[in-house]
Amino acid sequence: MVYEKVNNPQVWDIFFENADQNKYSIYYHAKKVDIEKSLNIKSKNQHIKIPEILTQWGDISLWLVMNSLIGYSFSDFKNHRFVFVSQSCIPLYNFDEIYEMVFKEDNSRILFSDKNEIFPKYNHLEQLFERSQIVKHHQWIILTRKHVSVLLRQRHRWEYLLLSLNKKITQKWIPDEALFGTLLNHFGQQEEISNKCVTYADWTNKSYLASYDLVDKNLIKKARDQGCLFLRKTKPQTKINEDVLEIFKQQDYFINSQCWV
Repeated sequence: MVYEKVNNPQVWDIFFENADQNKYSIYYHAKKVDIEKSLNIKSKNQHIKIPEILTQWGDISLWLVMNSLIGYSFSDFKNHRFVFVSQSCIPLYNFDEIYEMVFKEDNSRILFSDKNEIFPKYNHLEQLFERSQIVKHHQWIILTRKHVSVLLRQRHRWEYLLLSLNKKITQKWIPDEALFGTLLNHFGQQEEISNKCVTYADWTNKSYLASYDLVDKNLIKKARDQGCLFLRKTKPQTKINEDVLEIFKQQDYFINSQCWV
């Protein structure tokens, strides 16, 4: 999911350079890009742009974009895991390492927030769900093919119901940080979700997400120690140290990471 282009294409170019093209596909949504232009990263596989949906931060439109992405990518039967990243993300490992970590477990991967963060923010969802089913979670998630199938089976019904509910809500309620987990709970899939980090983000300052001027080994270690696979938020001008770029070129265990635990 990008506004126009990926912030640090040099990282992703290295990441995909030696990746087996049968092991991935790239679908993306862009807010501000000409339909004739492709995504600004190199890979052996074509980047597939889905139709644009007008989006706003904190709005239900972001969940609709994510729904659209899994809808299009599900049509490729080779896709068994669905990984969401943004333009300000970079990987924390090389392609083969992330591929192995994603597939070594059978569950979807969603990092849930503390229960005290759910209500009263999501009280309105009680009009459609049982209170015990409602959760808050990180936006950046990994879904199994089974769970994408479950979500798409009644996609249009739930989009209609939630868009109708959304018309009654005046404040920003960040549905992309609640609806996937809540819907999977509603469909009885709780036991097949691992409560694990996908993308590291620094919310030390509760009012805004930290962005980085420099990515070095210390930052990579900090994010890996949280069990995460990706990092955000980088900027186009973020400096990526050369020794960090090396980790995307080969299997490199210079850090004892909790991600393997």
